[in-house]
Amino acid sequence: MARLWKKLVIFALAAFVVTVYIVVSIWNYLTVPVNVGIHRNDHQPPFPGNTADNIWWFVQISDIHLNEMESSSRYHHLQHFCMKYIDIIQPKLVLVTGDLTDSMYKGHVGQRKIDWQKYRQILEDTGVVNKTVWLDVRGNHDVYDVISADSNQHFYRNFSHRGRQGESHFLYQVKSSFGIYSFIYINAVRLPASKIPFNFFGYLNKELPS
Repeated sequence: MARLWKKLVIFALAAFVVTVYIVVSIWNYLTVPVNVGIHRNDHQPPFPGNTADNIWWFVQISDIHLNEMESSSRYHHLQHFCMKYIDIIQPKLVLVTGDLTDSMYKGHVGQRKIDWQKYRQILEDTGVVNKTVWLDVRGNHDVYDVISADSNQHFYRNFSHRGRQGESHFLYQVKSSFGIYSFIYINAVRLPASKIPFNFFGYLNKELPS
């Protein structure tokens, strides 16, 4: 019995010492100022300052899922974004990362030309591609029932901003006095497009898909 009590006392003391050590360490971490020194590049850009001379910004929007039959409000939201918010934010570029259209309605899966036409119309009516760099890439919804790059259902190629330029992959660089910033689009969407649920996965090989 005496040995048991002795072990319990030793254990309690050890636990107390560890607890005190942890509390003191946390207290020192939170209260003691840390002198990190001066890095050789501390006074060299890029870093935020009191002007915007060495800072720039971009906007990413994704999964617009334009679908006139299911939700026409999405058109109005995109149009409002292109007309109003772009002028306010004034980004260097806009990334539109996939699923520009929904391609699903009332249990049917497939590209709908009307959705793509309205997407194109918004870009033209708002003039957004003249206000900023518009990098729109395709997602899995944008290739539903597209059997090849030459398919008549390949509406991304005919109505998107980048698709009309014939770019399946691209490198876009923002060059400034304080650095070069690269945006790389690698198209991993399979053609012919796989069926659900396999079209949620990208695919790359030595010969990149078109």
